[in-house]
Amino acid sequence: MKFPRTLNFNPTSAQFILLSSLFIAAIFNIPFLSAVYEVVAPVTLNEWVFFLSVPLLLTFFNIIFLSLFGALFLPRTTVAIAFVVSSILLYGTLAYGVIFDKSMIQNVMETNSGEAFSYLNSTLFLFFSILGLIPVFAIFNLEINGKLKARIKHLLVLNLLALLGIAIIATFLFKSYAAVGRNNKDLTKYIIPYAFYDSGYKYLRDTYFYPPLPYKVLDKRPYLKGNANIHPSITVLVVGET
Repeated sequence: MKFPRTLNFNPTSAQFILLSSLFIAAIFNIPFLSAVYEVVAPVTLNEWVFFLSVPLLLTFFNIIFLSLFGALFLPRTTVAIAFVVSSILLYGTLAYGVIFDKSMIQNVMETNSGEAFSYLNSTLFLFFSILGLIPVFAIFNLEINGKLKARIKHLLVLNLLALLGIAIIATFLFKSYAAVGRNNKDLTKYIIPYAFYDSGYKYLRDTYFYPPLPYKVLDKRPYLKGNANIHPSITVLVVGET
C-alpha cells in the first residue's frame, strides 16, 4: 500500500530512528516518567540530574531496540508497530491505571469477549487516532533517504553514540539507578512498550512452551490429630478475578 507523499521532511534512517526514539521516551512513557518523578521527588541538583537522565537513557535504549528489530530494512514498519502498540498500552495505563505485567496479560487473554469489547469506546478511538493512527500515517508519508550502505553507516554511528551515552550515564549515576531500582522494583513495569513485550514473552513461554507441572500428592492419607482443646474455626474462601 502506497501513501501519498505530502510531507517535505525526508529524514535519513538515523534521524528517523532518533526522532521516533525521542517520541516513545517522552510521550508514550509519560506514566513511567511520572512514577520516577514521584519516587525521586527531585530537589537537589544531583536529584534533578538523575531524573533528567532517565528519559535520555530510555531514548538510547529505544535507538538500540529499534535498530536491532528492523530499522535497517523496514524502519517505517518497525516504528509504526511500536507506535500502535504503545498508544494502546498508554491508554490502558492512563484510563484504568493498569500495568501490563504477566498476570495482567493472562487476565486479558482469559477474559470473555463480551467483557473485553466493553472497553471499546469513543475515548479509546480518539486517543488511538491521535497517538496511533495519525503518527503512523505521518510515518508512511515520509521517504527515508539514503541507500543501504549509507543507512548501515548512519545507524552504526547512531548506535555507537547511544552506547556511549549509556556508558556515561552508568559511570556517573550507577549508584542512583541501583538504589532507585532496588527500592522500587515495580517501576520497570511502566516502561512502554518493553514491559509489555517482556511480559508477553513470559506468558507465551509459560503457557505454550513449558510442560505443565506434574500433579503431586502431598499426603495420601491425611487425618486430623486428636486434641481435646480444639477451638472452633472458620475458613473463608474468596473466588474471583484479581
